[in-house]
Amino acid sequence: DQEVIERIVTNILTNAIKYSPNNGMVILQISQDIEDFIRIEIADNGQGISQNQLHKVFEKFGQIQAKKSGQVRSTGLGLTFCKLAVEAHGGKIGLESELGQGTTFWFTLPKGKLQVPHKESTPEGELQTFKVVESLSAELALDEDSKTILKPFHAELSKLEVYLESEVQDILEQVKPVDNSSLQKWKEGMRNALDSMNEEKYAELVGKIV
Repeated sequence: DQEVIERIVTNILTNAIKYSPNNGMVILQISQDIEDFIRIEIADNGQGISQNQLHKVFEKFGQIQAKKSGQVRSTGLGLTFCKLAVEAHGGKIGLESELGQGTTFWFTLPKGKLQVPHKESTPEGELQTFKVVESLSAELALDEDSKTILKPFHAELSKLEVYLESEVQDILEQVKPVDNSSLQKWKEGMRNALDSMNEEKYAELVGKIV
């Protein structure tokens, strides 16, 4: 499932960038694992994870202490999703980490047949649409009516992370549909942030409510 695999890579790559130091390095490498599998590795040179915390990485709501602005590095459901998705494809997932040296996440996938799309079938329009949606949060300004509708949900949305997709979706469904273009664009932006697991965009959109 191409969309699911993209979400796996996006999640792990985003974490690698987020928890790397300024001017740090993130390496993505694809190689042959065994005859019918490929191996994807994403390595960073961040703070790393202590050995006694490694077993918690893929646990639901597991948390790992990270030396980044005194915050807690939360895996939420992101890495749990990755594990379930990789295994559903018949692959395996794991990590190697050393404090002060960095972390490498890896997963394997069974090789499939390479399908090169014809030029006319390249999803160029889809890519352009994604770029437009990505820019919505920067351009969007909620009007006062929209803010009034969304304010009762602000506190709860602020407590959630983008990886808790089902809980956020439950809240979005409570926002009654109205003939309001800015509110509809806001909801569209929120769903795009969930689909791409973009935590910064999610926080930005929630911040527009107040």
